[in-house]
Amino acid sequence: MSNHNLYALVTGGNRGIGLEVCKQLVERKKPVILTCRNLEAGKAAAAELSKNGTDVRVLSLDTGSAASISELAQHIKSEYDQNIDLLVSRADLCHVAAVQPSSSYCYSLQQHQHGLHFLQAAQDTLSA
Repeated sequence: MSNHNLYALVTGGNRGIGLEVCKQLVERKKPVILTCRNLEAGKAAAAELSKNGTDVRVLSLDTGSAASISELAQHIKSEYDQNIDLLVSRADLCHVAAVQPSSSYCYSLQQHQHGLHFLQAAQDTLSA
C-alpha cells in the first residue's frame, strides 16, 4: 500500500504543535486526519493545509473524554479500516518547576494523561 493510502491521525491538529506537525506531514504529501475539539477551527486549518492538494480531513476529538475517543475509534474503524499508520498525540509541554498548580493546569495534565490511556484503548479496538 502506498503512502497516499495511509493516513496520519494528529490530535490537536488545528493549532500549536499539532498544526505544525500537520504542516510537516502535508509538505511530504502525507494524508492527514486532523482531530480537534473545535470543528470550525479545524476546518479552517484543514482548508489552509490542503491547498497543495493533500487530503486533509477533520474529525472531532476531546482527548479528555472517553466517549469522544470511543466515537472516534469506531468512526475510524468503519470509515478507514486499517489505513492509519501514524498517530501523533500532541500534548501540552511546560517546565513543571515553573508552573504553580491551578485548576486549569491540573485539568490539562489530567486531560493528556487520560487521553493517552484512552487512545491506547482505542488502538486496541482498532486492532481487534
